Amino acid sequence: MIFYLSIEQLQEKISRSYQADHICPDFETILKELYQKKEYTTDPPKPPEIEKFLQLNDSDFLNASSQLYYAFSSEQLLGDTDYDLVPEFDDMVTISQFYRTQNNIHTHDCFEIDYIFKGKCELTFLDEKRILEEGDFCILSPYAKHTTRLLTEKSYVYPILVKEKTFDAVFFSALSGSDILSNFFRQILTNPSEPNYLLFQTTNSAEIRMLVKLLFLERFRMDTYVNRCGIHWLNLLFVNVLRNYNTYSQFSYYDSGSDYMPIMRYIKTHYKTISLEQLSKKFHYSVPYMSKIIKKITGDSFTETLRKLKMEEASNLLIQSDDSIEKISEQAGYHSSDHFTRTFRKYYGISPLKYRKKYRQY
Repeated sequence: MIFYLSIEQLQEKISRSYQADHICPDFETILKELYQKKEYTTDPPKPPEIEKFLQLNDSDFLNASSQLYYAFSSEQLLGDTDYDLVPEFDDMVTISQFYRTQNNIHTHDCFEIDYIFKGKCELTFLDEKRILEEGDFCILSPYAKHTTRLLTEKSYVYPILVKEKTFDAVFFSALSGSDILSNFFRQILTNPSEPNYLLFQTTNSAEIRMLVKLLFLERFRMDTYVNRCGIHWLNLLFVNVLRNYNTYSQFSYYDSGSDYMPIMRYIKTHYKTISLEQLSKKFHYSVPYMSKIIKKITGDSFTETLRKLKMEEASNLLIQSDDSIEKISEQAGYHSSDHFTRTFRKYYGISPLKYRKKYRQY
């Protein structure tokens, strides 16, 4: 049997349970109590009028969405296995998190994508705790021990759960880029045993908030297009997060591999003029993360990597050409021959002229 409970009804039941016992109740326990007391409806609710919802400001949207009804299966609820929020034949689902529910450390076989719509929440990931704030967009890898906890009654988080087993098939565009998000997903799917999260601090853009609203409202349309539309909105959301994020942080970063080879090729081609900021913008990474990538690949900082490439170029020119020090300085990417000479002497231990005389082949 399919039965329906409103968001407001669920939150009120959770709040009453907490007030009575001062213990955060388990969500599945709340569901079973409401079902056993028959405090539900079996009449399918009318789907939300999406256009009207999207015209509301954020406060009115939250109030209106509290009157929407979730659909639940009594067979799954009362079965022997854990209750699964992602429908059996769907790839993903967007839910709302309830205040005062039990938040034990747990794992699941889905990517969890949390958008902090309003207020704050506490993320516990393995042994790390951090506060997520309004506009934050956090992606948690499957099978990683974690929990999120709303910190105030007026905090709202919309978790998006995406099945790992279907991710690479339905989100191909999110895996095919050269940006931080694509690399993150590829590495997770390649190394599923290594837990990680990726946190974007967005600009709280209207586009991102609108896409999250659309993803959330899809859950209540209950037609054959829900899954396909959800995939579409989430792909758009990924792109907009990359376009609008200010900074990001990551639990850990991975070993370098073929994903980072285009970065090294670009550096070797443009090392005379490229800056770290320009390189980061080119590959859609933040400056701090690009620094980590360069350090991981080369073992050196970005500045030292450029210096090595310039010194290699200068040493080759000194040995193979009769060009002046001034011209070699310019060809190696230095604007001042004096600066070049000082750098060269510090790097090789002798001046450019002595280096030429020592290594020149006649």
